[in-house]
Amino acid sequence: MSEIKFFLVFISSLVFASLSCKSVNVYNEQKSQTIEEIAATYLTNPHIELNSTRDFALCYESKSSDVAAITKYIIIRTADKKIILNGSYRRGYIKWINATEVELLDAPFIFVPDDELDSYKRFIPIIQVEN
Repeated sequence: MSEIKFFLVFISSLVFASLSCKSVNVYNEQKSQTIEEIAATYLTNPHIELNSTRDFALCYESKSSDVAAITKYIIIRTADKKIILNGSYRRGYIKWINATEVELLDAPFIFVPDDELDSYKRFIPIIQVEN
């Protein structure tokens, strides 16, 4: 009976070890990719903007002619090529407003007068997201 327990523990350890190694390899593979390659994996025809300190890259899909299109974005920390934020928006934009904050306009598909668009803006501090 103890031989069976030993065998099961041994097999479980091997499975766990192999799963752990795979996740490390995936992380190392992403770390060796360029920001452009990572962005192209997640986004269609990505546009990339570095912040003023070059610590983060804001990557978003190029504008579509379809007004109903949803535009996806990611923010990558350049030091370790880790995606720290991802999301999407409609009829709007995302842009750096300083080295550690982006402005996101996510307007609804229905018509909204320009003077009411401010209510659809969000300011996202990257430093808080990162932690």
